[in-house]
Amino acid sequence: MLAPPITLSKVTVSTDCSRQTIHCDISIAGQRNIATRALIDTGAGGTFIDKAFAKRNGITLKPLIRPFTVYNVDHTPNKEGQITHYTWLDLNVAGVIVPTRLYASGLGGENVIIGYPWLKQVDPEIEFRNQLIHIDPGKIQPEPCPLLELRALRQAKLKAEREKHRVTMEDVPEEPTLK
Repeated sequence: MLAPPITLSKVTVSTDCSRQTIHCDISIAGQRNIATRALIDTGAGGTFIDKAFAKRNGITLKPLIRPFTVYNVDHTPNKEGQITHYTWLDLNVAGVIVPTRLYASGLGGENVIIGYPWLKQVDPEIEFRNQLIHIDPGKIQPEPCPLLELRALRQAKLKAEREKHRVTMEDVPEEPTLK
């Protein structure tokens, strides 16, 4: 039996003339907890951390093997240029910890942006009327890891190759016997 959904965080829905936004309180668990607010953005294609915020808080960023370009909501390239670094952090919201890969970029005033892939992975329920987010910990999916998937594919391919060249007793011709 799965645990009942628990409330992750009180959500602040701010309204201005141009758009409505949803922020939630989070903390980044580590040697020291860092409390901040995250923008929940279903239009974002990843989960991001602001480079300056990471630097101010001593968060180690690791270089990506293949940097990539990220685009703003207006389809212009981000002024920080390509995304070249990332970090893995434990995002802690009301005691629920979700290991998360965050890409480092300039976020224009936001410290963390939680995008669609994270929302799909965690599958939270958002109560807009009551400004609450609920999450069922049993529904959290592990983040897909392309490296593990590639490794599994390579191992399956190697196994198939070995099977193809494998010799069984049935394959060995019978030796003539002396009578």
